[in-house]
Amino acid sequence: MDSWKLCDSEYRFMNVVWDRTPVPSGELVALCARQLGWKKSTTYTILKRLEGKGVLRNESGQVEALISREEYQSLQGCRVIEGSFGESLPSFLEAST
Repeated sequence: MDSWKLCDSEYRFMNVVWDRTPVPSGELVALCARQLGWKKSTTYTILKRLEGKGVLRNESGQVEALISREEYQSLQGCRVIEGSFGESLPSFLEAST
């Protein structure tokens, strides 16, 4: 699951994918150009990186998320609790009140 940790640019890219999954890769390039200001090469670099992390699949020109936005956000919430509160949900809840 650590391979699913995304940097800011990867997360912004995944938001584009999550909004349209599955999405043809050519359409994804156009969306990233319009929404993120990226060039085609940048889009394909990030796409390849996330494919390597197992977050998405690019098969026959169709890009599909392998983890939902909700699953990813849930994993990130767990990481915050584990890293900041010693894996203690009660400590987290106490700190948030």
